Amino acid sequence: MNKMKQLIFITIGFIVAALVIGGTLMSVKTDISNQVGSGKNNSSQSTSNDSDEDTAPEIVFIKIIDTYNRGKRSGGYVIDRSGLRYDFDFSGETSLTHEEILAKVEKKIKDLKGEAFISENDMSTLYDMVNKIKDVEFSIEENEYAEDTATLYGVVYKNNKPNLIKIYSSGSVNESPLDYNAKSIRKFIASKENGSGNNTASSDYVSVQQSEFSGVSG
Repeated sequence: MNKMKQLIFITIGFIVAALVIGGTLMSVKTDISNQVGSGKNNSSQSTSNDSDEDTAPEIVFIKIIDTYNRGKRSGGYVIDRSGLRYDFDFSGETSLTHEEILAKVEKKIKDLKGEAFISENDMSTLYDMVNKIKDVEFSIEENEYAEDTATLYGVVYKNNKPNLIKIYSSGSVNESPLDYNAKSIRKFIASKENGSGNNTASSDYVSVQQSEFSGVSG
């Protein structure tokens, strides 16, 4: 009889132990599953954020054309680091500052259609030149007969915030740059706007300008 009781107690002990172990394993499995799921979500979110950053073009140049007709109305284009040009038109909104225009373009650029304008090799050189411009000075002339002003800026990002660096302006106000890099950029952009030269020729042109600058700066 004692042996029978012992056997019953032992059997019950095994059953209880099995239930406890089973519950523990189930809990661990659930925790692991939750962690894996959370990791996937975080990874997916991180990938999505990275993707958003990768697909947001970094603007290198913005040209703004201001026409004065019952308020300042503006249009123009931007060029990203890949050399794509994106045209924009804010003529329906009056008196926007140039900083406000850039901010609006940055938000809309994903919805705009970019067209090949400058080769990536040229853009790499131009990007370096923009970042070397310091203390820009201009020779300034006013033209009272012009009804609009076109201004080209280089865009330099610091702490993820864009800074506009004026390259030149023409029209009702003519500002010709004295900085060597700004002069070179102005000539090169003008040549692309006029459609002169092909990618190879333009690449040689920028390379010559850059090498000359290196020699001057020492």
